Amino acid sequence: MKSKSILIVLFANLVAAMALATTTQAADLYVSNFGDSTIHRFGADGTDLGTFASAGVAWPQGIAFNSSGNLFVANLLTASIHEFGPNGADLGVFGGFVPGPIGLAFNSSGNLFVTNFTNNAIQEFGQTGADLGTFASIPGATRNFGLAFDSSGNLFVASDNNTIHEFGPTGADLGTFASASAPFVLAFNSSGNLFVSCDGNNTIHQFGPTGADLGTFASTGFNSPGGLAFDADGNLYVGYSFNTIHKFGPTGADLGTFASTGQNNPAFIAFAPVPEPSTFALATLGLIGLAACAWRRKR
Repeated sequence: MKSKSILIVLFANLVAAMALATTTQAADLYVSNFGDSTIHRFGADGTDLGTFASAGVAWPQGIAFNSSGNLFVANLLTASIHEFGPNGADLGVFGGFVPGPIGLAFNSSGNLFVTNFTNNAIQEFGQTGADLGTFASIPGATRNFGLAFDSSGNLFVASDNNTIHEFGPTGADLGTFASASAPFVLAFNSSGNLFVSCDGNNTIHQFGPTGADLGTFASTGFNSPGGLAFDADGNLYVGYSFNTIHKFGPTGADLGTFASTGQNNPAFIAFAPVPEPSTFALATLGLIGLAACAWRRKR
């Protein structure tokens, strides 16, 4: 009877631990509000979670998360990158001076890449903020905006010469990837297609992994579309100057307004990293396994 009780307890604990280990939390959406110099946060269901940060934020543009879940903000007014912890703790200025920072993106090594409004250079910073200098410059452009890495580590950059330019992982110039009408923000979906918010014709345009023009993905009511972000289900979120975040399904179905409360000229948007299984849950699984082995030995 005692053996049965032990088995029942072990099984119950195993189920509970597995639930903890496999349950994932839906990511929150963060928005850089240029109009009131804040970073705003929304739950996965659109619930307004209020201001995430305001101190150290000045005319924010690009935002990006590193692998530790820290949020980095491009401050156009103060020509700096500011860093915040996952709970909003102000970690201060990251790296050095950046003239008119706009777009931010991390590569797979954890280095931060920054475009700026005053020239066509892409600046690179190491994981601890060391200024690694100019990574690349785009011929024929005077300033650059959004940027994004594909799964191969190539960097794509939207420029004011109506092109998206591509660079290899070490900065090799791979030339023009595609042309678009005043491209602003870039984002890849899980299939490797590149999505571009086009300020010139108020559309979201889509290109295949090799640059094939897949046409307009969405155009519903946009006025200067800006930030782009995909959730884990492949839905696309778009921030634009009507002070709203709009949502589209993976095939372009208009799913309506995701959020509007608390917006003040949203510029860029980004989902927080999805948490990994908790170390507590994994440790519990390990302890249960040891207990089961000990019980079997005693038999």
